[in-house]
Amino acid sequence: MQPFTIGVFSDDLYRAAGAVVQEDLSPCRIVLGVKEMPSEFFQKGVLYLFFSHTIKGQPHNMARLRALMDAQAHLLDYERIVDPNGRRLVLFGLFAELAGMVESLHAFGRRLAS
Repeated sequence: MQPFTIGVFSDDLYRAAGAVVQEDLSPCRIVLGVKEMPSEFFQKGVLYLFFSHTIKGQPHNMARLRALMDAQAHLLDYERIVDPNGRRLVLFGLFAELAGMVESLHAFGRRLAS
């Protein structure tokens, strides 16, 4: 895994559990993420799992999809993991939405205070 300084668990805890923590993920054949990954990140033949936000064809995300294709990488977009009725099975849900709202209000309050 890549180092992450703002996570709930420290990199040292991951190391203690046996994880390899390093910036370079080139030895990895599968890379899991949450949000969009930078276009220059993709490597040939690697499987990337993350919310790519490309399924709806948003213009600002098409460069990322093109970079994946140009790199001959593979994408498993969490948004396309659905049940037989087409309902998404991987999503942030209500608590993530509430946390986002609280963070937005907090940031707005800080901006007004300055």
